[in-house]
Amino acid sequence: MFIQTIYLDVAATFFFAMSGALISRKYGKLDSYGIGVVALLTATGGGTVRDMLLNAHPIAWISHEAFVIAVVLGVVTARLFGGYVQKGAKILSWIDPIAVSFAALAGMHRSLDYGANPLTAVFLGVVTATFGGLLRDVICNEIPKVLSAELYASIVLMGLVINQIMTHLLTSNLYISNGVTFVFIVSMRLITLQRDLHIRDLRRIYLLRIRSVKRLMSLRFPLRRSDQL
Repeated sequence: MFIQTIYLDVAATFFFAMSGALISRKYGKLDSYGIGVVALLTATGGGTVRDMLLNAHPIAWISHEAFVIAVVLGVVTARLFGGYVQKGAKILSWIDPIAVSFAALAGMHRSLDYGANPLTAVFLGVVTATFGGLLRDVICNEIPKVLSAELYASIVLMGLVINQIMTHLLTSNLYISNGVTFVFIVSMRLITLQRDLHIRDLRRIYLLRIRSVKRLMSLRFPLRRSDQL
């Protein structure tokens, strides 16, 4: 399990570094060093907080050179292909959900490796997936997605809960549960981005559903005159 967790963590690091570099490029005032700093904080911020809470020393990205290599490759990829990616907004919108999915799974499994209970592991998975993006948005002077009304952390939370249900209650294969979680987080994040869905929209949909059900029930079971009296 530890080896699989490292692979997930390194993959998340690469995509988060690429995401941080691409978003920081939009401002034009950052030089190469500034872009690299934003990419590093985006890629390692969540994992650093997770390992500090787990008292896992040394911190993963400090003890394994693969993480630094992943950050460098992410920044280089963003520099080489950033123009093409930013022109194709659809491609850019895929990078962050992929990074979030990898990071959420890595954070949860690393927490379990260090003896955390499933509930705490889910929480730390959400922290791993969202804290780096929070740092990136703050540095780039944007409202952090995780603190806004966007469906961001809630999707990660639902995906990790599904993973734990499949693993412990349905006794699913670990690779299957991880695959389902990955697809769920990426697809739901893309749907919310394409349709610009927010938490308030879900509440509105829920209220409309309740009203439609009540209207349907009133049509199917109309009140008799004696009941009205």
